[in-house]
Amino acid sequence: MTKFLTLASLVLHNLSIPKKMVLLSVLLLAPLVLQTGLFIERANTDIEVARMEKRAIGYNVELKKLLQLLPLYRGVNYALAKDQQEFLARKQQLFQGVERAIEDVDQVNWRLGKQLQISEHWTRIKSRWQILSNDSSTPADKQFEKYTQLIEDLLATMVLVADNSGLVLDPNIETYYLMMLTVYEVPKMINTAQTLRGLSSSPGEGINVFGEGVLHIPTLVGMLRNQQTQVIKVQSKVLQENPHLRKKMGMQLEKTLLKLANFSSEMLNRETQRDGSERLELATATVDSLFELYDLSTLELDALLEKRIEKLEVVRNSLVISIAVCLLIGLYLFTGFYYALRRDLVELVKASKRIGSGNTGHRISIHGKDELSTVAKGFNDMAEALESSQYEVNEAYRKLELLTKSDPLTGLPNRRFLDEVLAREWQRAIRNNSSLSVLMLDIDHFKQFNDLYGHAAGDECLCKVASELDVIMKRGGDFVARYGGEEFIIISPETDIDQAAELALSVQKSIESLFISHEGSITSDYVTASLGVASVEPKKMGGTSKLLVERADRALYKAKDAGRNCYVVDAASRGPQSVKKLYPNKDNG
Repeated sequence: MTKFLTLASLVLHNLSIPKKMVLLSVLLLAPLVLQTGLFIERANTDIEVARMEKRAIGYNVELKKLLQLLPLYRGVNYALAKDQQEFLARKQQLFQGVERAIEDVDQVNWRLGKQLQISEHWTRIKSRWQILSNDSSTPADKQFEKYTQLIEDLLATMVLVADNSGLVLDPNIETYYLMMLTVYEVPKMINTAQTLRGLSSSPGEGINVFGEGVLHIPTLVGMLRNQQTQVIKVQSKVLQENPHLRKKMGMQLEKTLLKLANFSSEMLNRETQRDGSERLELATATVDSLFELYDLSTLELDALLEKRIEKLEVVRNSLVISIAVCLLIGLYLFTGFYYALRRDLVELVKASKRIGSGNTGHRISIHGKDELSTVAKGFNDMAEALESSQYEVNEAYRKLELLTKSDPLTGLPNRRFLDEVLAREWQRAIRNNSSLSVLMLDIDHFKQFNDLYGHAAGDECLCKVASELDVIMKRGGDFVARYGGEEFIIISPETDIDQAAELALSVQKSIESLFISHEGSITSDYVTASLGVASVEPKKMGGTSKLLVERADRALYKAKDAGRNCYVVDAASRGPQSVKKLYPNKDNG
């Protein structure tokens, strides 16, 4: 799995965060957008198909009006040809009706003919009507045949309109059988019934149609009954798929079937007392009932198609709105995620740089439950551990530095640290044009103390003296260090020679007041100290601090030569050399 993801990892690692976001967005959203586009395109196609089917129904409604009039005109024209002059006025009335119907079809053809690919076909039908309506020389039977053929072509045109619009290929079961009823079955019954109506007032038993010989009335009645059976089957399917139509279409079908039965019986029993006009009236009522069934079927089919269009539009629009809302929400969340991620990463980078620069006290403030919050918590834990480690390192370094600068026995600064402090104070005295004093101290007869009491006691003595000196120096802000063996050195900044002498006297008293017994001393019964005092103004004197230490050291030796337990002020620091004794030695009293 790791090897499989190696290439993706390499690609993403070489991209910045914005580029990663764009790449992932495209990869994730592209299929969704494409699929949505395909779905919307399919919905638009289905909507357009349904609209085209509605256009076809509208076109066929106009053709139906013409289909309703042409057979009447054919029958009346046939009757006139048989010298039934009472139909002359009716013929003129029907002729005008046919012309108006043709004008209506022309208008709808102008709007929809090109879309339905029917314009040329309609132009041919209209031309044939104009020829037939002006032909008075053709025998009646032949004219009847030509009008019948024109009506058949008109029915074929209605089927062609349905074919070109996709109506006959309608995949929805709720409209398929209703379409079959509207496009095929009812128009065929209407055509057969209209043919019988044309013969209803004729004295003959048949007519030559289609150029295929004589069709007798019983044959036409048999065709009508077969078509009636087929209509009943299709109608049952329609009502099965559309129960809400049961009441309206069921009643209309029962009414139409009753009229068809009466009309069929009348046409088979022409010896009844009805004359031609009565039979024509019965035939017309039957045909009108069939047209009512056609109109009702067409109206319901159009309504179902309209509902389908509305449903498809609702689905399409809902999908578009849902996708748009989802995309907006996704974009909002994605943008928020990007800014949150970028903000947290920037915070991590800044924190890393601060900690890298030594600011181990910095912490990351990232609150949440995602992986970056876990990283931030781990980072803060690491920073705390690093801070703790840094503190420990610093403390260890401080202790180490203290060890390198302090005397291991007394804890006072050692000679190395003394050199640093003395050099620093020397330079500061130069800058401030102030004086600097140094006191050198040596414990009197310390070798005899060690020989008499032992080295452990000698170390203890040194520690007590060192502790007392440290207390005195801290109180006055001066510096004391162990110089070596039983020698100590005191640095007193901004102190003139008189003040240094007072400090020496104070030190002498403090050491004497420790009352450390020293029976081996010839100076006192207790441990005492001798001091050499020197003071200079470095800016005036020049040179280095080494010279000041040397002067204090020479003064110390003079204090020892003077009998110890005293301090000596360096002659160069203040006129003639002076010696100050705290107590007389043992020999003197």
